[in-house]
Amino acid sequence: MIQQVLSKAVSHKGYKEGANNDNIFAKIAGHSNHEPWCATFIVACFKEAGDLLAIPNTAYCPTFEAWGKAQKRIIPTAQAIRGDLILMDFTKSGQAQHIGIAIHDFDKATQTIQTIEGNTGDINQANGDGVYLKSRPLGIIRAVVRPNYKETP
Repeated sequence: MIQQVLSKAVSHKGYKEGANNDNIFAKIAGHSNHEPWCATFIVACFKEAGDLLAIPNTAYCPTFEAWGKAQKRIIPTAQAIRGDLILMDFTKSGQAQHIGIAIHDFDKATQTIQTIEGNTGDINQANGDGVYLKSRPLGIIRAVVRPNYKETP
């Protein structure tokens, strides 16, 4: 199931939102449109891949972290692997502001992880304009959540 989720996510690379956060993922996920949609993108990819039960169906990043803690699915960042959810705190607020899916394992040499993310961009990382591949440094990663995929990684 991991490959199916990643394939769905990567297939959306280059997608650009419309005015006021208008996006195709809200309808897929069953979430409100015209809202920040990074978490909605994650839910839509899992739903398209047929594994929506692997994660909480939420549009709110802190809920992913709370779910991960409650389900004992928080993983040390250095152990992150492809398919894990990467929660980010860009401003050191103490709360997740953004989420992506790891497309590669954590790189211990560079202290980064490669992700695919929705509602990000070059100027505003947490509320951007589309779906992009990103390289995220250790310093902004708040938590890593391992989804409950139908098969184990």
